[in-house]
Amino acid sequence: MKRLLIALLLAFTLFGATAQKSDDFASRFLALYGKTYALTQKTISPKMMERIMRLESVEENAETLRLIKQLKSIRIVSGGETATECILLQEKANQLATRNSRRYKLYSENDNAVIYVRRKARTIVELLVINKGEGKRFNLINLTGMMSDSFIAEVGRLTPTQTEKPKNALQ
Repeated sequence: MKRLLIALLLAFTLFGATAQKSDDFASRFLALYGKTYALTQKTISPKMMERIMRLESVEENAETLRLIKQLKSIRIVSGGETATECILLQEKANQLATRNSRRYKLYSENDNAVIYVRRKARTIVELLVINKGEGKRFNLINLTGMMSDSFIAEVGRLTPTQTEKPKNALQ
């Protein structure tokens, strides 16, 4: 019995350690390009998200509260000192997402941004927004949580590409 208990505790400890090693897209991008380019990162952690939900202005607005409850964290990576560098960073972000196409699927693209999602079953667990502004500052927004397709539609009013059709998106 003791051996079984020790084995279970060890298994849970190892499982927890490996689950924590799963980096989000922004972390990988920073690890690859943060030393080469002047990139900054702003993070809104899960604790901060909890505090935001307790704000009176959020608690009073049911729709905002419902949207924020779907988020776990927000990470924004910015950079690009020249127009050329901004475009290069945008290309590198898109290439990284494309190289990891088993994990990240193209969701939508318009004149301003490219959106990729990572799903577990039908739930979006990671959402990437890569800006496409010519010569503007590079911005990568990485949201994690338990999001639905309607979350994206409500926040961005975007329509999916032919690459991935949402299952429950609002039309």
